[in-house]
Formats: sequence, C-alpha cells, structure tokens
Amino acid sequence: MLARELISLHESPHEVPPFSERYPELTAEAGYQAAQALHEHRVAQGWRLVGRKIGFTNRKIWRRYGVYEPIWGTVYDRTMGARRRRPRARAARRTGQSAHRAKHGARPLAAGEIVTTGVITDAYPVAPGETWSTQLSGVPLAGLTIEFA
Repeated sequence: MLARELISLHESPHEVPPFSERYPELTAEAGYQAAQALHEHRVAQGWRLVGRKIGFTNRKIWRRYGVYEPIWGTVYDRTMGARRRRPRARAARRTGQSAHRAKHGARPLAAGEIVTTGVITDAYPVAPGETWSTQLSGVPLAGLTIEFA
C-alpha cells in the first residue's frame, strides 16, 4: 500500500500529509521495502543509481525526531544535480554501513558511488522578522546571515 502511494506520488507529485500520521504502525523496515519498490520503478524508467544519502547522522537530534539510527536513501542521476561530490567512505563506515545492510537488506556501496550526509545542523521553524546567522568552524565555508521578511 505504501509502495503504491510512493510510486503514485512519483508519477504525479503533490503534497500529502506525513506518512507517520497516516500510517501510525509504520516501521523503518516497511519504509525501506516501499523505497525499494520505488527504486525498482525508477530504474525501470531509466533512472541510474549514483550514490546514497545518509540522514540523521547527528545522534544529538534523534530523540527530537523519534529516530534511533541513520536513515539511508538512494541518490539518482536525476536527483543529484550538476555538482558531483567525491565518495565519502569514512562517513559510510562511521554510520554503520554493515549494520544497515544486514538489518535492511541494502546492497553494499559500490566503488565510485557518491555518499552525502546532508546538513550539519538541525532544522528549526522560522518566523517573520527573525535574523539567523551561521558561524562555521572546521569546514572551508563562510558563514551566512538571513533576514526573514
């Protein structure tokens, strides 16, 4: 049922209420099975797997979101964008690639696959009139200031 909905949303994208609200008994395993069905659908349409996205690598935010392990997703040639990143095998090792594969039946990472861990901060709601800024250390990036109108 979930797999059919994911494929339908892939074919005709539109906003839907969160799956967690509509499927209260949803498990990570069921989510990965549905994602596998969507993956097979995409590959049949000519999409090419180029890597993995590892979410929730920051253990400090797990409790807030009810997540207790990193979450893996698939990155495709059509979802990656123009900029390519170097594979990050260290990130995959750090987040327990072997344990993930064993638990969820994922295939091993292949040589040359892109691995991205996403953002380095948590997400918070914003309100008009707020000004947010970042100050980063340990990464070669400048800070950023944003004013919300």
